[in-house]
Amino acid sequence: MKELELNQLIRRTIVDTQPVTVHYELTKHSQPLKTIINNLTE
Repeated sequence: MKELELNQLIRRTIVDTQPVTVHYELTKHSQPLKTIINNLTE
């Protein structure tokens, strides 16, 4: 996940809750890969 974040393919958001919550989302740089990833999962 760290590599994906470093390559700006995902964005990590940490929410200050108890316990801490972390949300991940795709960035605009990862959108072209979305189709490929979806095809691989099928």
